[in-house]
Amino acid sequence: MTKAPQPGQVKTRLVPPLTANEAAKLNKCFLADTAASISNVCSRQLYPSHGEVTTSALGIAVYTPIGAELDYNEILSPDFALLPQRGENFGERLYFATVDLFRCGFESVCLIDSDSPTVPAENFAQAVKLLRRLGDRIVLGPCDDGGYYLIGIKKPHQEIFERIDWSTERVLAQTKQRARELGLELGLPREIVLRQPFPGPGLAVRILGEVTPDRLTILRNADTIVVDEMKSSGWYYKIWQSFAVLLPIRSVGVMGDERTYDFTIAIRAVESQDGMTADWVKLPYEIMENLSSRIINEVKGVNRVCFDITSKPPGTIEWE
Repeated sequence: MTKAPQPGQVKTRLVPPLTANEAAKLNKCFLADTAASISNVCSRQLYPSHGEVTTSALGIAVYTPIGAELDYNEILSPDFALLPQRGENFGERLYFATVDLFRCGFESVCLIDSDSPTVPAENFAQAVKLLRRLGDRIVLGPCDDGGYYLIGIKKPHQEIFERIDWSTERVLAQTKQRARELGLELGLPREIVLRQPFPGPGLAVRILGEVTPDRLTILRNADTIVVDEMKSSGWYYKIWQSFAVLLPIRSVGVMGDERTYDFTIAIRAVESQDGMTADWVKLPYEIMENLSSRIINEVKGVNRVCFDITSKPPGTIEWE
């Protein structure tokens, strides 16, 4: 799925600091790297266990706008074909892309974000392999921001692309929910199927006040402990979301024989069905004690931990 890398039309959120031409060149590089990985997979021949060649993949750039075909001459390899996008909103464009590709005679379809230059070709090959299995299924390649860089399907299910809050951290979770409603098998490991949402803007939204490299390090270390403790206790897979928030509050504490004046970490754990409403989770005291003890003892710059017991509404799940 690609938009022609024309100045002023792509990567506009990076302008400034980049110029429109620089942003378009960056998008062109991303697209070229992603297409190269896809071509790598398409050049392979897939073998079943008895060694007979069965089928392979074909790269197709589903592009917009119509009339921009020449923009892809120096980007895509000759083995790529072009197919114009149609539809008004993003969900419609994805759905109609699957419809048009199935009409071309394909048995399964993988839609890949053209902005995925660092995704290994092996990930795409694994998606192809999963889609060759019998039965209707959906394959997802999750992103850290709560979306996905790949969606593979064996039938054009329109419902998969409906009621999705596109460009938010809820995309992956809502897509998995649509798949469950359709009774589709998810081609994902347990860690990914039950992976908690992550904010699109990244950890910065969990730092109240000024965002600095030092504060990001503090929050990253604290959040790593939260994820580790929640997974080891089994609670990570039971609830909607759990994470750490760095507050712009410093208070006096005592570490050993010395006084400290450090930051406060808030821990947020909520249960929800769709992210629109949420209830705070009553974690066992033992887990709360482990979280507090580890964060204070292992994260430099923190001397106090508190727990957020606010539901949504009135509070939002994220603090920013």
